Amino acid sequence: MVDTPNQNEASINTTIDTTMDTERQAIRSGIIAARKALSASQLSKAEKKLQQILKPFIDSKMIESAFVDSEKTADPEIKIKRIAGYNAINGEISVSSTLKYAQQKGIETYLPIMRGESLAFAAFDSNTRFVKKQYGILEPDVAESDWLKPTELDLVLVPLVAFDKQCNRMGMGGGFYDRSFAIRQQQAAPPLLVGVAHALQQQDNVHAQWWDVPLDFIATDDALISHP
Repeated sequence: MVDTPNQNEASINTTIDTTMDTERQAIRSGIIAARKALSASQLSKAEKKLQQILKPFIDSKMIESAFVDSEKTADPEIKIKRIAGYNAINGEISVSSTLKYAQQKGIETYLPIMRGESLAFAAFDSNTRFVKKQYGILEPDVAESDWLKPTELDLVLVPLVAFDKQCNRMGMGGGFYDRSFAIRQQQAAPPLLVGVAHALQQQDNVHAQWWDVPLDFIATDDALISHP
């Protein structure tokens, strides 16, 4: 039996998809291992450097045209009243000091709550009680009625496994952030999405998929990269 052109095309596409999946998984595995190998001292230094890079976002309480391309953003002056971060695990770069700094500036801080296949966000401060949930991640013990939708945030510090200079993000593969912020595929900020990572997590190409939500910025312990 001779393959038709459509059959040949489908076979080629399947091979390409399989190869890309293999490459993405290799990138993911390699970076996770490298991240876990970082010492406590290296993690502490990286967190401090990251905070200095993120401070302009916090100090102004407003993301002005110096940071945002008004042609790509719904509001060129995004007032920062609510900022979300995450609890770092397995060598992720920590944003704890950045969130504490934001609290000192009067900005409300939030952490993600895994809700089915997407995320909600709960406020926290120094008095908040935490509980260990899925994947061993600590979440604020806050009533569901007080959770925020992703679209109610102004600025989100997004964890990631790998990124490239186009501000494409590769996560752990669960799709929580991509599903939660899918609206950013059709709508400009807010919320402004800032990926955070160690500089060593940068790749030439993370092979972004159609469902991957691109980030507005990537902040590392070495630089701030803006979406082209």
